[in-house]
Amino acid sequence: MHMALRLVVLDFDGTLTHADRDSVPFVEAYKEDVCAELNISREDLEPKWKEKSVLIEQAPSEYGWLIDGRIVAPAYADSFIQTQVVASLILEDAGHTPEHAERRAFLDGLFRKNYAVVTTTFKDGVDEFLTELKGAVDVCIVTNSATDSVSKKLSMLSDKHTDIPICGGAKKYLIHPDWDAVPESVERPGYGRPIFLRRKDYWEVLEKLMEERGIKSEEVLIVGDIYELDLSLPEQMGMDIILTPRPGTPGFEVQAVSSASNGNVVDDIKEVLEHIRSA
Repeated sequence: MHMALRLVVLDFDGTLTHADRDSVPFVEAYKEDVCAELNISREDLEPKWKEKSVLIEQAPSEYGWLIDGRIVAPAYADSFIQTQVVASLILEDAGHTPEHAERRAFLDGLFRKNYAVVTTTFKDGVDEFLTELKGAVDVCIVTNSATDSVSKKLSMLSDKHTDIPICGGAKKYLIHPDWDAVPESVERPGYGRPIFLRRKDYWEVLEKLMEERGIKSEEVLIVGDIYELDLSLPEQMGMDIILTPRPGTPGFEVQAVSSASNGNVVDDIKEVLEHIRSA
């Protein structure tokens, strides 16, 4: 056990769960809502959806979750984000909600509505992983999802994990351009665009966790499946970071983490324990 490590912060969707698998009913329901809004059939929607998905696949660094003109996460990050981005491109082509803020509000509404049908499939070994992790170090879950939703899903895995603190609604995606506690952005090979760091809400969550425990950033490990959302700011803060890649994670994202002095990449969530022991 690495004695300097005192807190492990876990992302939830995609890190402990199979997010792409769990999002299938979400994507289907979302598509139906887009059809209803544009008054088109699924037969008409599907080729448009495929066309935009191929665009994202061919130029992964060019498309993303856009807020106030800034990409805050790549479109390929998971099915939830890609669904939002694809739908936004289709609505834009159709001349629907031409103002970006209006279109974002509409899509956010569809997200909240359809998130209710998301299933929960935990990765193999998560129960044992959490049990062993809690026995070795302080653990917390920090997620954009709602606290009560994650708490309910965690209890489905096992009642013995309801003691894990959950910080929901972390707003890891929200950029505060005028907040200057960290640099505005960093560049990483392969991205072809800046990775914005001024995620003040996320920073405040992490700072509060450290203050409550009286620990420093170098005593914290962050585990997540999306470098830009979960790990880029903690890396800047001097925390250890571990990426749990998805099948579609591009090589340049894996390289961004594996080449960091405080970064590691694991193929299996249980490898996090090996990292802790060998650190």
